[in-house]
Amino acid sequence: HKQLRLVICENDTLYGFIDLFDYDYINRRACVGIIILKQHRNKGIGSKSLKMIEQHVIDHIPIHQLYANISSKNSESISLFKKNGHIEVGDKKDWVYYNNKFNDELLFQKILFK
Repeated sequence: HKQLRLVICENDTLYGFIDLFDYDYINRRACVGIIILKQHRNKGIGSKSLKMIEQHVIDHIPIHQLYANISSKNSESISLFKKNGHIEVGDKKDWVYYNNKFNDELLFQKILFK
């Protein structure tokens, strides 16, 4: 199904989820999404999880880049991805409709191999 969904946990503690989806074998890219439960944010778990998923794809999947689509209003996710080497490459205007209005979505990407 071109997707991998993983639980971020340690022992019996659930921290969140991380997904790879929309895997494109020909162009060697996949989208990455991450959710850290509110009570576990700002503890480095998101950064550690992104690094682990990057290493997983480097070791096991023929991949050139990861990308993420993030709401322009989601400052925590924007900060997380920027801090981990993802570069903002696009702004999709009025891309997502929620809360009774259209909202922008930012496109971030990280090239894993040149």
